[in-house]
Amino acid sequence: MSVARVAQHGAPCWIDVVQPDMSRGREFYGEVFGWTFADPHERSDGIYQIAMLDGRPVAGLAMRSGEPEWRTYLAVDDIDAATSSALASGATISTPVTMQPEGRSAAVVDPFGAHFGLLESSTRREPRMRGLGSWRWATLRTLAPCTVIDWYSAQFGWVERTTPSVTALFLAGQGEGGVDDEPPGAVLPDTHKSLMHAAAWVTTAIEPTHWLPVFRVADRAGSIDRIERLGGTLLSKHDIAGRSEGAVMQDPQGAQFAIARAGA
Repeated sequence: MSVARVAQHGAPCWIDVVQPDMSRGREFYGEVFGWTFADPHERSDGIYQIAMLDGRPVAGLAMRSGEPEWRTYLAVDDIDAATSSALASGATISTPVTMQPEGRSAAVVDPFGAHFGLLESSTRREPRMRGLGSWRWATLRTLAPCTVIDWYSAQFGWVERTTPSVTALFLAGQGEGGVDDEPPGAVLPDTHKSLMHAAAWVTTAIEPTHWLPVFRVADRAGSIDRIERLGGTLLSKHDIAGRSEGAVMQDPQGAQFAIARAGA
């Protein structure tokens, strides 16, 4: 398990899932990923519960209004400035800036219909780890990748880099993986070093634009079987950057997520 790092501005820093039936959600995700759960607590937007993996927070379960879905939160230095910029660029604010235990947060719908969150916190940390059941990547699935990438890059300073099989978005100034040494438009190799340090991946999908968290599993076939036995649904299978088997799944309450073999 890696040590949590303070999240840089623009980095995916947290995820949570809306579950109308929290008991059912705990049972499902606990069985699928080996999560345990802290005691639920009241927040301004409903009941909230932290999922734990190896003693560390890994995700949130929320019982609030809205469709069951996973939400990805992006770290920001100034949430007031970030929400104003998003509004001016065609986004809508579905939940205004609110003080939560972890910091000031807001829910945003980008101009393409994807829901995501913003989080301003001096103690924000990246919950992504390397163990089985952990959140590994933030993926943005869209019908219009070029337009979507332009919007997010303008908002968060992301730098686009491509490989033969995937588009990766890196944080501005990020040196890991050698991306700062590559000229704009350069095609990087499909290597672990080039891809794993990306802030997010962008993939083409026939569905409306949406964020999708990717979780580490030991193997695809066994995980799909377990998810289906617990009431989940397989939506599609795919290879990730030509290296690892992955799949898009739906939980019993309708929220979509993805899995990837741990070797990716």
